[in-house]
Amino acid sequence: MSDFLHWLIPELAKQEAAAVIPMVVTEAPVKTGNQVADAYLAGLAEYLSQKNELVVPAWTNDPHNFLKEPFYVGTKSIEDLLLATTPSAWRRRLIFCGEFSF
Repeated sequence: MSDFLHWLIPELAKQEAAAVIPMVVTEAPVKTGNQVADAYLAGLAEYLSQKNELVVPAWTNDPHNFLKEPFYVGTKSIEDLLLATTPSAWRRRLIFCGEFSF
Protein backbone atom coordinates (compact mmCIF):
# COMPACT_ATOMS: atom_id res chain seq x y z
CA MET A 1 0.00 0.00 0.00
CA SER A 2 2.80 2.42 0.88
CA ASP A 3 4.42 1.98 -2.55
CA PHE A 4 1.09 2.60 -4.23
CA LEU A 5 0.54 5.84 -2.30
CA HIS A 6 4.08 7.02 -3.08
CA TRP A 7 3.26 6.53 -6.78
CA LEU A 8 -0.32 7.84 -6.64
CA ILE A 9 0.21 11.20 -4.94
CA PRO A 10 2.84 12.52 -7.40
CA GLU A 11 0.83 11.06 -10.30
CA LEU A 12 -2.32 12.92 -9.21
CA ALA A 13 -0.33 16.12 -8.77
CA LYS A 14 1.12 15.71 -12.26
CA GLN A 15 -2.33 15.10 -13.77
CA GLU A 16 -3.71 18.16 -11.97
CA ALA A 17 -0.80 20.29 -13.16
CA ALA A 18 -1.26 19.02 -16.71
CA ALA A 19 -4.88 20.19 -16.57
CA VAL A 20 -4.27 23.56 -14.91
CA ILE A 21 -1.01 24.76 -16.48
CA PRO A 22 -2.36 25.08 -20.05
CA MET A 23 -5.19 27.27 -18.75
CA VAL A 24 -2.66 29.53 -17.06
CA VAL A 25 0.03 29.80 -19.76
CA THR A 26 -1.83 29.52 -23.07
CA GLU A 27 -2.62 33.24 -23.29
CA ALA A 28 0.19 35.75 -22.99
CA PRO A 29 -0.14 37.82 -19.82
CA VAL A 30 -0.62 41.57 -20.04
CA LYS A 31 2.77 43.27 -20.16
CA THR A 32 3.74 44.55 -16.72
CA GLY A 33 5.83 47.46 -17.91
CA ASN A 34 8.88 45.83 -16.31
CA GLN A 35 10.92 43.85 -18.84
CA VAL A 36 12.56 41.70 -16.15
CA ALA A 37 9.13 40.69 -14.79
CA ASP A 38 7.80 39.99 -18.31
CA ALA A 39 10.85 37.89 -19.17
CA TYR A 40 10.59 36.05 -15.85
CA LEU A 41 6.90 35.20 -16.48
CA ALA A 42 7.74 33.91 -19.97
CA GLY A 43 10.50 31.77 -18.44
CA LEU A 44 8.08 30.46 -15.84
CA ALA A 45 5.53 29.50 -18.50
CA GLU A 46 8.25 27.75 -20.50
CA TYR A 47 9.66 25.99 -17.44
CA LEU A 48 6.27 24.72 -16.22
CA SER A 49 5.30 23.59 -19.72
CA GLN A 50 8.54 21.65 -20.20
CA LYS A 51 8.45 20.17 -16.71
CA ASN A 52 4.92 18.87 -17.33
CA GLU A 53 5.65 17.70 -20.90
CA LEU A 54 3.33 20.28 -22.47
CA VAL A 55 3.82 22.39 -25.58
CA VAL A 56 5.61 25.62 -24.74
CA PRO A 57 3.35 28.56 -25.69
CA ALA A 58 4.55 30.54 -28.70
CA TRP A 59 4.16 33.87 -26.86
CA THR A 60 7.11 32.98 -24.64
CA ASN A 61 9.43 33.55 -27.62
CA ASP A 62 8.37 37.18 -28.12
CA PRO A 63 11.62 39.22 -28.30
CA HIS A 64 10.30 41.45 -25.48
CA ASN A 65 10.58 38.41 -23.19
CA PHE A 66 14.38 38.33 -23.51
CA LEU A 67 16.76 40.67 -21.73
CA LYS A 68 19.75 42.32 -23.37
CA GLU A 69 21.74 42.44 -20.13
CA PRO A 70 22.01 39.72 -17.45
CA PHE A 71 19.83 40.01 -14.36
CA TYR A 72 20.87 38.16 -11.19
CA VAL A 73 18.39 37.34 -8.43
CA GLY A 74 20.70 37.66 -5.47
CA THR A 75 23.96 39.21 -4.45
CA LYS A 76 27.24 39.38 -6.36
CA SER A 77 28.67 36.69 -4.08
CA ILE A 78 26.37 33.98 -5.48
CA GLU A 79 26.52 34.85 -9.20
CA ASP A 80 28.62 31.76 -9.99
CA LEU A 81 26.09 29.53 -8.25
CA LEU A 82 23.21 31.18 -10.11
CA LEU A 83 25.01 30.80 -13.44
CA ALA A 84 25.54 27.09 -12.77
CA THR A 85 22.09 26.21 -11.45
CA THR A 86 19.52 28.36 -13.30
CA PRO A 87 17.19 26.30 -15.52
CA SER A 88 17.49 26.97 -19.26
CA ALA A 89 14.04 28.59 -19.49
CA TRP A 90 15.45 31.58 -17.58
CA ARG A 91 19.11 31.28 -18.51
CA ARG A 92 18.32 31.83 -22.20
CA ARG A 93 16.51 35.04 -21.18
CA LEU A 94 19.61 36.17 -19.21
CA ILE A 95 17.77 35.82 -15.92
CA PHE A 96 19.84 33.96 -13.37
CA CYS A 97 17.68 32.86 -10.47
CA GLY A 98 19.16 29.51 -9.50
CA GLU A 99 17.48 26.18 -9.16
CA PHE A 100 14.20 25.65 -7.34
CA SER A 101 11.22 23.34 -7.61
CA PHE A 102 7.55 23.84 -8.17
